[in-house]
Amino acid sequence: MSCSFNTHQKHKIPKDLFLDQRRRFSVTNYNKRTGEDDDHGGRKKKHREIERQRRQELASLFTSLRSKLPLEFIKGKRSMSDYMNEAVNYIKHLQTKIRELSFKKDELKSIHSLANLDSPSSDSSGLTIFTVNSCCESVEIVISRSIREKDLLLSTVLELLLQHGLDVVSCFSCQVNDRVLHTIHCELADGNGIINLTLLEGELNELLIPALNP
Repeated sequence: MSCSFNTHQKHKIPKDLFLDQRRRFSVTNYNKRTGEDDDHGGRKKKHREIERQRRQELASLFTSLRSKLPLEFIKGKRSMSDYMNEAVNYIKHLQTKIRELSFKKDELKSIHSLANLDSPSSDSSGLTIFTVNSCCESVEIVISRSIREKDLLLSTVLELLLQHGLDVVSCFSCQVNDRVLHTIHCELADGNGIINLTLLEGELNELLIPALNP
């Protein structure tokens, strides 16, 4: 009997140890899974908070953008993509207006400086003069001549500009005192070329000065 009891103990102890280790492993594994679940839940909560803040900032920026667009640009528009497209159109519109105002400013400066040549004390009041101004891919030519001179053939000037790869955007004339001012606005035809102002001014000088001041 003693031998049988000892044999039973030998088999029982390892089994109890195995069960105990299994229980400890199960508890450890459960705690690990619980910790991972808590960590995953925390990351999801943080992600939701970041996304909420991002949406709030986007809504604020969208409201600010909409408030800066004129009514005629956003009338009848509802979606965010529509507002974004109209914002791009408005920026292009402003760029065009800025360029037009820059041309007008340069034109007024040119008119003021050229008109001063008409003063009685000026020896150049009877001469034909011109200025060439450039801005980015645009060129402005202002020609000033006395009303006593023969008419200027603007077609020859325009043809010369075309030969230099310039498209004429506008051309108008006005009289200041006893001088006539011709203002021509041009742009590069290909949109990305280079304007050789020195060559253009030289050819304009050959074309205008001999023709109008014989």
